[in-house]
Amino acid sequence: MAGKPNREILTGGKRYKQQSSRKHRVEEVVFDGEARVDYLTGFHKRKLQRQKRAQEFAKEQERLARLEERAKIREERKKNIHKQLEKYNRSIKELNGDVTELNTSSDSELEANVAYDNNENRNRSDREFTQEEDDNADWVGFDEEPEKDVRGILKRKEVYVSTSENAPIKGKSSVEIEDLAPHGMDITQIAQANFVDLTKSKEILDKSIERAKKYAELINGTRTPKAKSKKKFRYLSKTERKANTRKERSKKRR
Repeated sequence: MAGKPNREILTGGKRYKQQSSRKHRVEEVVFDGEARVDYLTGFHKRKLQRQKRAQEFAKEQERLARLEERAKIREERKKNIHKQLEKYNRSIKELNGDVTELNTSSDSELEANVAYDNNENRNRSDREFTQEEDDNADWVGFDEEPEKDVRGILKRKEVYVSTSENAPIKGKSSVEIEDLAPHGMDITQIAQANFVDLTKSKEILDKSIERAKKYAELINGTRTPKAKSKKKFRYLSKTERKANTRKERSKKRR
């Protein structure tokens, strides 16, 4: 079987092209005058829109950069706090002469300590109330036992002895009140170990107390704020009036 001549092949390609152009040809061309006017007169408007989109994109990028910077600052602060805690624990260890590391108390231990203190206060109040009501109860009283190597004026030990049947705790119970300094150490030593200056502590405390007192007086209405002094009125000179009129005329001309 002989192949097709070149003429038939070329005419076949032409027919295929015509058929494909008929499939995708536009049936009707509609002229829209409003769209043409909008396109021809909207160059400035489209330019402003592009500028606005660019500004919004730049603002969004700045916002993301600020968020990233804040996250970095938070991480740095956490690292600094951990370093300071380690340094503080190390200094306390050196002052105490302990070899073992200090273990930080967890939240559950803190809650247990708070609950224990509340129970102690409640038991003490109940014990005092029952001791006042029970006339037949034998109340021995409380003794202050001298404690050796007491540091600070607030550190003392109170002992309560109760033989009443209605008392919540029978027998001997002791309560120890410690001073403000942790582990019985001097605050100045801890401050020096952590590079803290305590010379201005009293001045800062007095200023904060005075500021809180003024704020409380202002809130309660007992103290009225100082009225701002009014600006003294004066007439303008001749040269100043001329300068003002010259400025107003130049603004109107613009």
